[in-house]
Amino acid sequence: MKKLLVVLLLVALCALPLAAQAACTQAIPTQFKAMLFGGAFQKSHTYKIAFYQAAAAWDATTTAYAATNEITGSAYSAGGYTLEGFAVATSGTTAYIDFTDDVTASVTFNQASTCAIIYDDTLANATCAGADDPWDCCSGSGAGTCTDAAIYVGTFTSVQPSAGTLTITFPTADASNAIVRIARGFWDWLTISSAGTGFFPVAEALDRIDARVEIKGMQAEALPGQ
Repeated sequence: MKKLLVVLLLVALCALPLAAQAACTQAIPTQFKAMLFGGAFQKSHTYKIAFYQAAAAWDATTTAYAATNEITGSAYSAGGYTLEGFAVATSGTTAYIDFTDDVTASVTFNQASTCAIIYDDTLANATCAGADDPWDCCSGSGAGTCTDAAIYVGTFTSVQPSAGTLTITFPTADASNAIVRIARGFWDWLTISSAGTGFFPVAEALDRIDARVEIKGMQAEALPGQ
């Protein structure tokens, strides 16, 4: 009877689900949205894309590039690939950004990758005595959150090229599909009140930018070597 109980207990333990592995969640980092208002990101900056293993857990709380769980390999260096063709455009009431598709030959990833971060490689923190522009970059009186600031966390089907060609394909650059889009605005009420006898609160309609940032997944494809 004791033997039977032990066997049943082992079977029950084996049937328990394994702990879920860490994984990235596709997102636009919250810090990126805030830094847009400070004018931190510029078209002239260098933007990079870094690839990560399945153990990475980047999401909307990600603030910057980090080497933790980044893949290693041949024709790939820490920090990732430089992206070209950064472009900003509008269509109707939607603004969006895009990059040129990237093709790199003879690439080997030592680990499979399921996640990538796009970040600004030009931004860096500085010691600021006053409200310098952009204030986010001030590490003296300010927050100092600019260095390698992340602008996108992307997920995709696992890729692991072996002496092959790695192709990064960005979605169509338009109002419905671009990788990062500011797609909608709202208005709200501004309340003005004055203290003193005979003064009453006044409510006026005011346009405000309260945009919803949307993302579209990119594709990473590994082709075997020739």
